[in-house]
Amino acid sequence: MRKTFDAINDVGIKVRYTILAITEENDDKYVIYTNFISSDNELGVRIMAAKIINEETFEIEKIAKAKENELIDAFKMEMICSGKKIKRVI
Repeated sequence: MRKTFDAINDVGIKVRYTILAITEENDDKYVIYTNFISSDNELGVRIMAAKIINEETFEIEKIAKAKENELIDAFKMEMICSGKKIKRVI
């Protein structure tokens, strides 16, 4: 599984994102990811979700905010229930 991928952000800048999880729902695959940089603590951690269109080139597509929030909440709950901690995201 890939650990990172590059994509263009909302401002048009190429950013390296770190993959936190990949989940499947019906025939669709979704990725939970972050652009957190350890030296960038002032912004906090932003977790995002998107639909995977092409796995080979790891092309993603934005999804509805309600679906994104649902996936992120499920990811957070899974992390809390598992007792695991994300100590460091590189």
